Amino acid sequence: GTSRDVKVDAQPATKWGVPGWVRSIELTEAVAKALKAPAGADPFNYVCNLSLADLEGKLEAEKLSGLVAPLWSAIEKLRDQSAATGAALNAKFAAEGDAFKGEMGFGGVEQFYGGLEALVGAPLMVDGSLFKAMETEHCAEKDAEVPFDTSNGIEGATSRLEWDFVVAPVVEDGCYPERGGDFRTAHPE
Repeated sequence: GTSRDVKVDAQPATKWGVPGWVRSIELTEAVAKALKAPAGADPFNYVCNLSLADLEGKLEAEKLSGLVAPLWSAIEKLRDQSAATGAALNAKFAAEGDAFKGEMGFGGVEQFYGGLEALVGAPLMVDGSLFKAMETEHCAEKDAEVPFDTSNGIEGATSRLEWDFVVAPVVEDGCYPERGGDFRTAHPE
């Protein structure tokens, strides 16, 4: 691949906002520190067995007392799970498809109004253009020519080839990698 000089704007495509900023900082680390299970204790059982007074004391010690209500609600939901251990809970979500498996699921009102940006952040722009940013990601990065196999059976794809195929396809046989002939047999799902 070739290297190109690109100007990446520091500003995302949308304006900055407090909710997005708060989601981007490591608040989880501060809460995890406050609620850390004692050495040798099972973290799942430890959290499930916290009393409201325990929770209030641990959060207050870290100056996080404003988080008592949402964390207490989450602990109560955790207690209501049918799983008896943290490992069983993880297995339950994996078996029921609630873990990320590339499947869609329903979220709450917060996720609906937060949109994609709340999940993955605002896009970065190149020279004020989202199109140029996408082209840079596919064609100018160091891995643009590194082959990979896609989830739908194409072997030897590269991000540069995928970009060319979508943006300016060349109508020549054999120009782009194709799926193997037995893909539908090997993957009936």
